[in-house]
Amino acid sequence: MISYVDYGCATGFNTAQMFGNVKRILESTRVLGGEGGAEHLQVLLVDLPSNNWNQVASIFFKPGAVADSDLILPVMVPRSFYAGECAPPGTLHIGTSCDAAQWLSHAPPVSYRDSFSYKDAGEAAEEAFKRQFENDFDLFLRLRAREFAVNGLLFVVMPGSLGSSNVGEGFFTAFNNAAQAMCHEGHIDSSLLADCMFPIYLPTEDELEHIAHRSASWEVLQRGGVALSQLWDEYKSTGDAVTYAGTLRKVFFAIAGPLLQSRLALSDEKTTELFDRGEALIRQNPSKYMWRNIQVAVLLRKVRQRRSMDNSRRSIDA
Repeated sequence: MISYVDYGCATGFNTAQMFGNVKRILESTRVLGGEGGAEHLQVLLVDLPSNNWNQVASIFFKPGAVADSDLILPVMVPRSFYAGECAPPGTLHIGTSCDAAQWLSHAPPVSYRDSFSYKDAGEAAEEAFKRQFENDFDLFLRLRAREFAVNGLLFVVMPGSLGSSNVGEGFFTAFNNAAQAMCHEGHIDSSLLADCMFPIYLPTEDELEHIAHRSASWEVLQRGGVALSQLWDEYKSTGDAVTYAGTLRKVFFAIAGPLLQSRLALSDEKTTELFDRGEALIRQNPSKYMWRNIQVAVLLRKVRQRRSMDNSRRSIDA
């Protein structure tokens, strides 16, 4: 049996696309279902207990879906991938994590009333978020190393930074400006806004590689970063600010809508108003809110543990 896992499956939409590619390759090479190949492919989907697991099941396993097959053995794991192992030791062979590991286990204790992005909060805040990400991603890789068989492959991709640019530019700025305006008008509690720092870090590909190299259990096969600008390019070619602003609203709401509503104690009506205002700002001046979808990634292979002089690491990896 071959085991595939996705860490942070969310609704299952991105994961289904990833898994579909993996399944096609395994079937075309007859590693799965062919003569002498594996009879079954176990699929583990990992996310928080609060995730919409009914939607995941519908996207993955309903009749006609990507994992609707007698060859597929589905497993749903309602657990934070920071909380511990998500599979028995040495049982996983192929893994992905798409747009998930940028979420920190918790935000550092930083307050900055003028923005909910650490990128705007100064060097001390950025350094605090950087250290938190280093610790979290290191923990993520150590836990995964226990779960994977030797030579297993893990592909991790997440929103990030390239040079001086990061994926949060554009929509973060617009909706933060909208929140500030509502705060000044008394519609949002200023103390809640000051403490509403998103628990997200946007790493560079160098940072991902550096943390992976520190591990005694993973080899970096490939790394990369790319800035995708199709949405901005389409606006530039059409001048359709309404579509551009509406799409950014949808993207940001998918990322941050429920979190903002909870952290800022907003009613449904006020949440809608916040997103209406952010969308209006983008529509009025799209050039001020140019957005590029910056993604960074590493492809890792599990190796036999190398000897480390770090006693704390040995005790964790043992």
